[in-house]
Parts: sequence; structure tokens; C-alpha cells
Amino acid sequence: MSYSPSVLCLLFAFISICSLASQDARSPRQIREWLDEEVVRNEVFNEGFTGFRLVDAENGSALFDWRGSQFFTPASNVKLLTFYLATELLADSMTAIYYDYSGDTLEILGSGSPLLFHPELGDLDAAAPFMRNHPGVIRYHHREISRYGAGWSWDDYNYGYVYERSMLPVYGNRLTLRSVAGKSEPEILPPNLADSVVVADGDVSALVKREKGNKFTAALRLYFYKNTNVQRPLTLSPQLIVATLRAGLQREVILATESGDSLEWRALKQPLPDTVLQIMLQKSDNFLAEQLLLSAADALSGQPELEALFAFSRDSLLAELELLPRQWVDGSGLSRYNQFTPRQLTQLIRRVYFNIGPARTKKLLAAGGESGTIRRYFGQYREPYVWAKSGSLRNVLALSGLVETKSGRLLVFSFLHNNFPGKSRPHYQQMERILGFVRDNF
Repeated sequence: MSYSPSVLCLLFAFISICSLASQDARSPRQIREWLDEEVVRNEVFNEGFTGFRLVDAENGSALFDWRGSQFFTPASNVKLLTFYLATELLADSMTAIYYDYSGDTLEILGSGSPLLFHPELGDLDAAAPFMRNHPGVIRYHHREISRYGAGWSWDDYNYGYVYERSMLPVYGNRLTLRSVAGKSEPEILPPNLADSVVVADGDVSALVKREKGNKFTAALRLYFYKNTNVQRPLTLSPQLIVATLRAGLQREVILATESGDSLEWRALKQPLPDTVLQIMLQKSDNFLAEQLLLSAADALSGQPELEALFAFSRDSLLAELELLPRQWVDGSGLSRYNQFTPRQLTQLIRRVYFNIGPARTKKLLAAGGESGTIRRYFGQYREPYVWAKSGSLRNVLALSGLVETKSGRLLVFSFLHNNFPGKSRPHYQQMERILGFVRDNF
């Protein structure tokens, strides 16, 4: 049988493509050898201490493990634990405030909810409309808690990522300076602290806070810039909370001086929308993480006792997962006291994956190349293939989440890097290369 030249050309091309495809396809042994070379002997990773674990999302089988059972400082990967614990205890609703009545007086008690007057999320709050509808006096009962978590850095007071914790947060426990369309001067929240901001020309880079109190200095150029949105932590006190409630509610608010033990506290419930959880995970919002953990503790025992919450989690929720941390001390991961392993984090993500499904898990996590803290990485393909929670402290980098392969297979991974010098960008570049390989070869 003879073939025309055009048919022979097509046949030759087909054979060539098949040959190339077979050359590009890697055996399990070749994949393992490549990962050994690029993870275990990676020059960037070996400047510090790195662990990496990769497992199948469906059956949990380990596909690669390097130091998967070693303990690391996980930074904001702790928020994955906070998410799991908060959603287990709070489900899809939380307590906005506790309240009772003494005659015409509305008695209120904080629950830890972060939403009251929050600069971006205040419209989700149920407490402010409820209190505004009360025509009489409102009496606030203060519950004292530690303003910082164990192991937080004291000198973070002037940065926009560390906010004091409280059982009744107001305006996100921060001062916000932001431009408003049509106005010559920016808006300052809380409004009762507008006079606490001093505008100064000269060597002031942005918005500077004094260590103690609530005095702020704003650079002249920043103050009148039309795209300003800068936030700094407030130093909280019962008196400041009362003054802020009074200004925000336009109601008479007083501070309770006697115990509220005789009151029959009732919970004002509100939804816990995915919006709050997304911001906590995608933007790595430390304030939301800490307050959600306090809300979970309050829901568990009626008290803001984080030690009791951690003990409960160790004895029940985390024990069920065989996920007993060596040390877990806060909700945000700001503390270097936290210690977890890549194996524990992959085990946790698999539980979340089965509890809420792959679609919602992807929706809540940051998407590589598209959203959140990893929008600048993992964008080398047309569609996202990595959904993850990042974490960073000085000399610490963490990334744990899902990677979807070219064949449609979902894998769970955890990269933890500790004690490396310099910036995190080289580590991100190496993880991007390795997870790109995983996408293409599993």
C-alpha cells in the first residue's frame, strides 16, 4: 500500500508528537528525584530550615515529605487553625453583644465580635442599629483582657497590622485616616479622636503614633493626598470605649461601676458571613483572627479565656485530627511561640476541604496570581492553580493550601521556612517553580 506525500507528512508529525510526549512524561521515580533535588538540595531553602509535605486531598496519601514532622514557627498559617476552631464553635453566626435591661437603661457586654463600627465591615454589624434604637441610657460593662498575645513584639505599636484585643472592639480598635470624595480634608475615625491628629510638615513619612496614648502625627502630604487610607492602633481604655460609643451611637453611654453578675445576659446574634473569613484568610487580617478566637472562647465558656479554649481544642477537635500542636498561643500567628509541623497543617487543610468542600475552600483562600497575599505569585498559567494561606515574620515564611494539577487532581501542601536571612522573594520564586512542576506532573 502506498501513501501520498501529505499523508506521510501527517503520519510522521503524529509519531514525532507522541515521541516527544513520551519523553516529557516523567515516571514516579523521576518525579521523586526531581523533587529531592529541588527541595532537599535547594540552595535558597538551605540558607535556613525548610519543611515541605505534599499529600493527595482525597485519600491523604503522602506524595512527598521533607521534614514533614519537624516543628516550625508557622506565622500566619496559624489563622488556618483559628478558622477551623471558630467555624466549628460559631458555625454561621456569632454574638454581636450581650444585653439586658435595668428599667430604661440598656446594659451591654462585649462578646469579642470585631464588627462594631468597623471601617470596612461595619455594615455587617447588628449591635450598632440595636443600640441606636434604644431611646434611653446605655451602660457599658467592661471586661478586661490582655491587650497583646503571648510573644507579640512590644514595638509593633506604630504599625498597621497589630491592633489591641478587646471584648468590645470599636472601629476595629484603630484610628483610620482616609480621603473622602468631594471633601478637602480626610475623614478620621473614630470621629471623637479627630482632634488627636496633628498635621506636620517636615520629616514625617506617614501617620505616626506615640507609644502610649492616642496622639498621632500625619505628614502634610499624606493628610491631603486624595487616595489616603492609613490605619494605626488605638491604645484602649474603658473610658475611650465609652466616649467612642457615645460619639458613634449619638446616645448617652456611661461606664458601669458595679458588677453585672445579677443581670440575665441575652445574646444578640448576627451572621458570620464568608466576607469576614475571606478577609482574615486572604488578606491575613490579624485583628479579625484574634477577635474571632475571642468570640469562639466566649461561645465555648461564656468567658474570654483563651487558655481554656486551647485546652478544649487539644482535648477534642485537634485530638480527633491527630493534630496536637507543641505550642499554640494566639489566633493570628504574630507570636513566635507557636509551633506546628507541615504534616499537621496538611492534615488540617484536608479536614477543612472535606468539611466545606473544594469550591468553598478555594473561595476562602487567596488565589495565586489573583487575590490576597499571593496575587503576585503563582500566576504563570491562565487559570489559578494554587489556593493558599501565607504567613510571614522576619526570617519566617509559610505557605499551605491546595494545588490543582493539570490533570484536575487536587493536592494539599505545606511549605514552612524558618531562620533564613534576607527577603522572602527568593523563597517564593522557588516555591512557584516547584508547585508549577507539581501542577504539570501529578
